[in-house]
Amino acid sequence: MAVFLTITLIQIATSKESSSVAMAREFFLEVGIEMVLGLLLGKAVIFLINRLKFPIEGLYLVFVFASAFFVYAFTAMVHGSGFLAVYIAGMVVGSANIVHKKNIFRFLMVPPRFLKF
Repeated sequence: MAVFLTITLIQIATSKESSSVAMAREFFLEVGIEMVLGLLLGKAVIFLINRLKFPIEGLYLVFVFASAFFVYAFTAMVHGSGFLAVYIAGMVVGSANIVHKKNIFRFLMVPPRFLKF
């Protein structure tokens, strides 16, 4: 949202022909692209992670981590922001039954023991 608002305000300041209808259309198009790609790519990650057989358990962590970068990059290629797509894909993957889910969550969510919070 912050990225969209920043770009919109810059466009208003630099362009004399910007209309609120065009900005609203672009907002909903961009958010729609991000949501659809987040859902689809999240489902694709679930499909792949449950079917791939890595020889080392730690590679599942690398795959999930790299998937976030892929979702962001792919969404940016089709002119979406990517942040919302990664968030939605993470929610989809996090709520699904995936292989080694416990280890993946432990790696991504728990801070190291030597850090005191």
